[in-house]
Amino acid sequence: MNSRRLTQISMSVLTVVHLVPTYFHGRDHANLEVGLPPGMAWFVYGVIVGLPVVGTLILWTRWMNTALGIVTLSFVGATFFGIYHHYVMVSPDNVFHLPNGPVEFQVAFASSAGWVAVSEGLAAAVGIFWCGVAAALRFTPNRNG
Repeated sequence: MNSRRLTQISMSVLTVVHLVPTYFHGRDHANLEVGLPPGMAWFVYGVIVGLPVVGTLILWTRWMNTALGIVTLSFVGATFFGIYHHYVMVSPDNVFHLPNGPVEFQVAFASSAGWVAVSEGLAAAVGIFWCGVAAALRFTPNRNG
């Protein structure tokens, strides 16, 4: 299997894997009634959910290198956003400062935030790796790496 196909498959799998904890974390936000201001909501739906999905679909076209950059940057941005909002900034979105609610909802929120961070960080790292491979091989849509 060539590097182009491995890139497409690995990033597609990581995008799908990322959507699972992201879905559950969104549910956990609703359960604890932790809303997002409009700017944050735009970032979550646009950059954390939308760009990886759209970029992953484009990975399978002749614009693979551009799509790889988009997907990788979205996961890098998502990783920093999630770490900052869930672990650094003091707010109801921080796993150490959650609003009152059933303990099982708080545990689920903290757990899903951790899984989201792991999935985003892993996808960002793998994307950075494949960007490096693409740059080293300078592969094009018509040439195998």
